[in-house]
Amino acid sequence: MSYEHVGCLCKFMMSIPENMDICEFGVYKGDTLKTIVQEFKKANKSYRKIFAFDSWIGLPDSDENKPPEWHKGAYSSSEFFGVSPEEVPAKIEEKVGARIRFISGYFSESLNFDNYLRYGLQQASFINIDVDLYLSTIQVLEFCYLYGIMNRGTVIRYDDWAWKDGNERAHKDIIEKYNITFEQLADNIFRMV
Repeated sequence: MSYEHVGCLCKFMMSIPENMDICEFGVYKGDTLKTIVQEFKKANKSYRKIFAFDSWIGLPDSDENKPPEWHKGAYSSSEFFGVSPEEVPAKIEEKVGARIRFISGYFSESLNFDNYLRYGLQQASFINIDVDLYLSTIQVLEFCYLYGIMNRGTVIRYDDWAWKDGNERAHKDIIEKYNITFEQLADNIFRMV
């Protein structure tokens, strides 16, 4: 197995179901989301809707063990684009070149039943998790599992898999808690079976 950057997604397109949602958690500059959309287009894979989840003001405060660069406010989209948090979605949508539904806020506030209903979320064919921290990763996985966004066939890619105390630990914890089975497609890419 090997770690796969999102640009290598074409290798896994046969494993990704069609006509479902694409979800990205942790959008920052929108580069990864742009690549995901391009890879779907290249493979002639259709999707229903694209959802982008981010606070736009950087990482939340966390006292967990993490690299020093993952401090509160790191990876602020608002700071990167030089605009207010409310203006970031327009910048991301322009960069990606596709219609996107944005769910703004820290995950502790935005990943809830009300937003699930308000935005009409359904099962995702592909979920990209680029949220760095364990706390954020486990919040994403809980939300996706409990509301059926992550279901049989969904492919999940973790950007920060190498950080053992973050994505990898949260992935193992969600498997254990709900007795979920995944097929590992690469070091950081899994399909729920």
